[in-house]
Amino acid sequence: MGTSLRAPEHPKRYPDEVTQTVEVLLYLREIGADLLVGFVEKDRHDCELPWRRHAEEAGLQRVLVAADALVTQIAREGRFVFRKKKHGLAFRFDL
Repeated sequence: MGTSLRAPEHPKRYPDEVTQTVEVLLYLREIGADLLVGFVEKDRHDCELPWRRHAEEAGLQRVLVAADALVTQIAREGRFVFRKKKHGLAFRFDL
């Protein structure tokens, strides 16, 4: 398994990013899954443009019209449900 950390957009957050990555790696090793998982850098191209611009380019203007009301409704009506697990928490988002 290999992993690398790219230079962060916010250098002050780099120690936290390293710590989070190491915690994940140690947990995977602890449960014996470190050889089953590979970390790769995400394709930044997909994240560079806001999702609204992607929707416009794809001709999905109808989605944009409904998005604000839908997101507001989901945030207002939804709830996170947490469940303790042997190693941490599991969660889901219910509407």
